[in-house]
Amino acid sequence: MSYASTGTALSDKTLYDLFARTVPSDMFQARAIADIVLRLNWSYVSLVSSEGLYGDSGSKEFMKQASVRRICIATHEKVSPTTDENAYDSIVANLLKRNATGVVLFTRAEDTRELLLAVKRARLFHNFAWVAADGWGTHQKLVEGVEEVAWGAITVELQAKAIPGFDHYMKALTPWANARNPWFSEYWQEWFDCQLQANLVQQQQLASGAYASRRRSGSAEAWLERQEEEQQQGAAGSQEEDEVEVRRRSLQSQCGANNSTPCPASWPAAPGNKSAAGGGRHRRAAAEGSNPAGQAQELKQFCSPNLRISESNGYRQEQKVQFVVDAVYAMAHALHKAWFNLCDAQPGLVCEALKELNGEFPVRRRPELSHQNWHCETNAHLSPRLRRRILRQIPVKCVLQG
Repeated sequence: MSYASTGTALSDKTLYDLFARTVPSDMFQARAIADIVLRLNWSYVSLVSSEGLYGDSGSKEFMKQASVRRICIATHEKVSPTTDENAYDSIVANLLKRNATGVVLFTRAEDTRELLLAVKRARLFHNFAWVAADGWGTHQKLVEGVEEVAWGAITVELQAKAIPGFDHYMKALTPWANARNPWFSEYWQEWFDCQLQANLVQQQQLASGAYASRRRSGSAEAWLERQEEEQQQGAAGSQEEDEVEVRRRSLQSQCGANNSTPCPASWPAAPGNKSAAGGGRHRRAAAEGSNPAGQAQELKQFCSPNLRISESNGYRQEQKVQFVVDAVYAMAHALHKAWFNLCDAQPGLVCEALKELNGEFPVRRRPELSHQNWHCETNAHLSPRLRRRILRQIPVKCVLQG
């Protein structure tokens, strides 16, 4: 059950008979893009796609639809995660050489941004008109800093509705109360362009593994409560060390930003291992001082405990959250119905038949009906287990009594 796989090849049930998804095939947006191009009276366009199932299937379907509409493809360029800046610059030069203003994109978000950056480096601000698939969609972060070359783009996005309650859930998350997710601390630092205390990050990483082991033993809730108390005590006990570290960073920044202020030969001792490395949504200026390596150092402030994810700092619910929720519920309902049919709907029972489920079990009766409601042509008095075996066989005709 997939919430994001849109490749057209996955619709072939002779190859993927046990595959299901909650998102539409790329065939539909390829048709939509071809109709948009036709509506704009373009008969000559370039095509750029990402390597992989998404880009390959989408571009293939678009070329098929373009051919039906008598739209010519000037050039078809492909990009991948390993494509470097020079290769992107060459792709842009090739697009320009083909003299096709319209460019259709079936590219992943990161590939799209690299392409737009290459166009900006070439200072081609009004040379291309973009029509892009959902890899670009409504991603606002993708066009930050390249608005001039992205202006006027037409992008396609899958129709979806916001999930009530998800925004409240996301805005309430903090690294201090989310020990189950080992990646959330890194996400938090990246989002707010700040640095968590190193000991907190280590605690979160350890907590994620320890939580899983204690969950199996049934003591997860009590352990989480103790862990949160220890984190609070640790944060209070390290306040003095944090003040020393903040003062050290402030001195570094002042001497690095002002050439008239010489940097001291030694800095106040840094408490613990608090690295200032890491990326962020908005890179701060690196302070250059007389460090031993003679290199610039990037300084980050510590994350305030008052920080929260909100619209004011760029939060927006991802369009595809609905498809994730749909996939989870679809799988949950399927397992529930399989359990109802195979395990006689006995609470707390996971029968052997359910454990051996191979995905091909057909549901042949309404969930509210019991086995005793069915009468088979054999007219035999069958046990529930044998009756289930018969119901799986297509040639056997069973009808509902009464």
